[in-house]
Amino acid sequence: FFYYVVISADGKHGFSETLAEHNAKVNQARKDGILP
Repeated sequence: FFYYVVISADGKHGFSETLAEHNAKVNQARKDGILP
C-alpha cells in the first residue's frame, strides 16, 4: 500500500494503492465528518 487515511471515528485506516482510490477515501472521510 502506498496511501492511508483515518476513515472512522474509532481510528480505522483505509489503505490504497492509487492516488485516485486514496482521494475517494479522503473525500468520504470528510463527508462523514472524520476529517476537516
